[in-house]
Amino acid sequence: MLAIAYSLILPGLGDLYAENLGTGKYFMGADAGLWLAYGGFNVYGQWLKNDAKTLAVQSASANFDAKDDKFEVNIGNFSDVLSYNDAKLRNREYDLLYDPKSNFAWQWSSDADRLHYKDLRNRGESTLKSSQFVLGALVINRVIAAISAVRSVSAYNRSVQALSSWRLNARVPGGMLAADGIELTFSNEF
Repeated sequence: MLAIAYSLILPGLGDLYAENLGTGKYFMGADAGLWLAYGGFNVYGQWLKNDAKTLAVQSASANFDAKDDKFEVNIGNFSDVLSYNDAKLRNREYDLLYDPKSNFAWQWSSDADRLHYKDLRNRGESTLKSSQFVLGALVINRVIAAISAVRSVSAYNRSVQALSSWRLNARVPGGMLAADGIELTFSNEF
């Protein structure tokens, strides 16, 4: 149980506990690589999203203060707030209208900038979602490491048992005809 707990905390530690460095180092290396990948995906994804927002501020006069993700999507799909409002009016989605005179207004200087913003934002979101798969891989690595640790501990215990043995010897001092009791000897070899 201790080897399983060690492997769930840090993959490979359970194998090291069972003196199986050959397997344990690979689980530890995989865990370190997965954590680096997770951090890399998160940093790169946020970087892309921040670049997209900077482009929107510069090329569309967008304001992202206290706005949700829907606003970020909407400014990538429409050239300006009036186009967005026209689409919502046609669909009778009156509760989704933005006030064109508020801080929800935007107007892209070119369609190429809008498409570039949309591409940056989508790539950032996709990269951030990829980090979730890395979290899954971290969990799987821990489960496989725990199974490996159980096998390593079992092999270690078998090897220790093969090296040690208990013996019981009985003898009669003085021989069978002149018995002076029975002598029992317990011995343990490691």
